[in-house]
Amino acid sequence: MKQIVSQYATYNLWANSIFIDYVNKLSNEQQQAFAPSSFPSLYKTVVHMWETERNWLKRLKLEENIPAGGGLVTISFEEVAANLLKESTCFIQWIEKATAEKITHVTAYQNSKREQFKQPVFHILMHVFNLETYHRGQMVSMFHQLQLNNIPNTDFITWSRLQKKVTK
Repeated sequence: MKQIVSQYATYNLWANSIFIDYVNKLSNEQQQAFAPSSFPSLYKTVVHMWETERNWLKRLKLEENIPAGGGLVTISFEEVAANLLKESTCFIQWIEKATAEKITHVTAYQNSKREQFKQPVFHILMHVFNLETYHRGQMVSMFHQLQLNNIPNTDFITWSRLQKKVTK
């Protein structure tokens, strides 16, 4: 299980990096433009992705007082993007340090509504990485709404093929 979540964490950082590079090349107006999805702009989608990764990582580290989030961030896209990539990197580091037992351990946590849950850590990790994939998919739709071209391919299988070439 540790190998699988490690691969997904590495894929998540790779895919987030590609999308961040793409959005970084857009104007501030395009980053902030109304393109409805779960969130009304590319900027607010990336803010949510960062907050989500930050909060889940804090839960895995057993930190208390998780910020509620809600996209009230008013920093530049570049700062939000750097924070997201930092959190994505922290997931890789957390998994590298974790034992196999820690990955399968059932942990207790509270969601943002302060409801209590218990689940295996690997379920939480898979949730985070799948949620990030979901939001990148929404961003593709937003790119189309904004009539953008040359949208990058961040499919897992593409990353997997690239990994195979690296190990040859």
